[in-house]
Amino acid sequence: MPETTKPVPTVRKRMDYIDGLRGVAVLLVLLTHTWTLNGAPAFTFHLHGHGIPFATIPAVGHIGVDLFLVLSGFCLAWPFMINPGYRDKMNFYQFIRRRYLRIAPAYYTSMVVLYAFSFVFGRVAPHLPGKLHTLASSSLASVPGVAEILPHLAFIHNLTKAHVSTINGSYWSLALEFQLYFLFPLMLELLMRIGVVRTVALAAISQVAYSAYIGTDPLITKIGYEFVLQKAVFARTFEFMCGIAAAWVISRPAERKLWLREAGGAWLAATTLIGGFFLSSAQSHPVPDFVVDLCWAIGFSTLVCAASHGKSKCHAVLSYKPLVQTGAMSYSIYLVHMPLVILKSDTLHAFVRPGTAFGLGLVCMAPILAIGIAYYKLIEKPFMDYFQKIRTGQAS
Repeated sequence: MPETTKPVPTVRKRMDYIDGLRGVAVLLVLLTHTWTLNGAPAFTFHLHGHGIPFATIPAVGHIGVDLFLVLSGFCLAWPFMINPGYRDKMNFYQFIRRRYLRIAPAYYTSMVVLYAFSFVFGRVAPHLPGKLHTLASSSLASVPGVAEILPHLAFIHNLTKAHVSTINGSYWSLALEFQLYFLFPLMLELLMRIGVVRTVALAAISQVAYSAYIGTDPLITKIGYEFVLQKAVFARTFEFMCGIAAAWVISRPAERKLWLREAGGAWLAATTLIGGFFLSSAQSHPVPDFVVDLCWAIGFSTLVCAASHGKSKCHAVLSYKPLVQTGAMSYSIYLVHMPLVILKSDTLHAFVRPGTAFGLGLVCMAPILAIGIAYYKLIEKPFMDYFQKIRTGQAS
């Protein structure tokens, strides 16, 4: 991105179906954490004589992160696709600065809130009556060490085993997201130079090669670093690139690409996502996670294309107003949901068994969403509005 004068900010209309997909993503993540932290109870339902473990459904809720990565690539690429000259209006520093100011303030504030809560809760929990006394052993009752702060502030905590899951278990994906921002200009330039098909293929090959290597290297497995490397940027570039490719397809409605925006795209998305679901639940012949990740990336990116057609059923469903509103606030919900799920789960475990706790946990998703919405209105949106005023020169 060449150095130029400061770009003139433009107001871009939000796409309801994209926010709807964000809503789906955050609900999937909330579902899987509710299930995991409530003992991961196993249920089975029967379909045509075949027993299907219910546990598979909430267990794959982690694909909400895959969907978030696809949407991130799409939203970053969209303005460059609809306005080819946009690349000449923003240099790399400006791009990173804007992305940093978009995600960092709400993220840092959530850390301050969590530290304050842990400090207070750690002193109150031992004095709670009855079975609630067990909450003193909750992870929320201990204040994370000061050494945890710097890696999180620098968005590099996902690179070390000691920090990847500390403070808030969901924070690892924020570091991944920020690191992908640095690769975005390269991916965009490759797409423009060698074409979308070759760039997507290159991303797929590099991700598969990287993931296959870290899964087979005995040294990596021995030292326990496989978990960390699976959450590193090179293990998730394909999802991000698929989102960029979806923006390219939608912005260029050529005849040969129309089928992706019509029924053909919806069928491809459904087939790929269902295939990913069954591959991830295979027990007799387990499929490597990086193969399943390809299914999620292809399925979600084609779903974005199919939903872009204003008259499609996908578009109508994903434009459902409550889902759109949830998606618009999904970042705040994502930031605060994990500690709330832990608190709710630890409380329920003091009184009921895992199966019952999971059912009650599903009910408790509503107040967690409400708290996330409140965080959006009190913290995230004021920061967004302030920095928007600075960009437009309206701040005093």
